[in-house]
Amino acid sequence: MSLICGLAIRNPRQRTTINDFVGEIAQAAAEMALATKERWDSQVAQMKAAGAWDESTNVTFEDMQKFVKERNYKIEVAKEFNIGVEIEQHERLLEHVAARRWQIVKAKAGTGGFVTTDVPVCLRWSDDADHGMFGPGFGVSGTRVIFPLSSDLAMMGSFEGQENTVEADVFTVGSINSVIISNARNQVYSRDHNFSYMRPFPKEIGSGATLGQDETFLAAGKPKDENVVQLRSK
Repeated sequence: MSLICGLAIRNPRQRTTINDFVGEIAQAAAEMALATKERWDSQVAQMKAAGAWDESTNVTFEDMQKFVKERNYKIEVAKEFNIGVEIEQHERLLEHVAARRWQIVKAKAGTGGFVTTDVPVCLRWSDDADHGMFGPGFGVSGTRVIFPLSSDLAMMGSFEGQENTVEADVFTVGSINSVIISNARNQVYSRDHNFSYMRPFPKEIGSGATLGQDETFLAAGKPKDENVVQLRSK
């Protein structure tokens, strides 16, 4: 459970989401500070009183307003901030993850097994329906978490499910693999090229050996040719 939480929180995608959010707040604060000249003059007065204003500067209110409006800068969030947020969120997330009912899914022989990615923790609505602007949350009912443990085992957790062990045929394994693959940021990993994944109806089930040529897969990420590494057996 702790491993799932760590992987869900500590990854580049999550950090980018948080950093973008913090950046937008900082941008909004900067725009608010420059909404009027009176407000800017008040800010300058405070900086002068604190000894933080460079008296040699000739920057005007109009210069700063234009600078902020055109976003001629880049807001970066310190890594220490990210680490602090991740540490704070871990225990809270663990409560929701541990409260789920977990099912162990075992891939049958000949199914090709499960894949994994650089973002292996997959959070989805259980009904696979479009919920509009509302995204699934780890503490929200009607959601499921899918996590590949190995090429032979995967875990599925929901608040409404049962805790048991089930065997999965090639279609179930392929469906789970499709969810896992769709969650990837940059990379998909597999034991070999024999894994399966589901393709849009009425197409046949896909083979890992041809994933690099799958139009739907390539269109999702629009990778450059040199970034597509063909899977091959040992």
